[in-house]
Amino acid sequence: LVGKWLSDKSVEFRYEIFEKDQKIRSEWWGGYTRNNKIFRKIINKRTDEQIREELITENQALMMYEPFLENKI
Repeated sequence: LVGKWLSDKSVEFRYEIFEKDQKIRSEWWGGYTRNNKIFRKIINKRTDEQIREELITENQALMMYEPFLENKI
């Protein structure tokens, strides 16, 4: 994920977006589901100190493709 924040005022913090707890599951009906949690770190730009970590959302999705590719070597 790449983004840019433009402002005519100085900002005190920077943010890092990342995921945790990623799981891909083979389901009983023959398909796959993917679950993960998206977090952001809030970091003081002046001191580089992490202020806090916040849960943004939890992703639960049906996958529309085969997630595990075969090795055909």
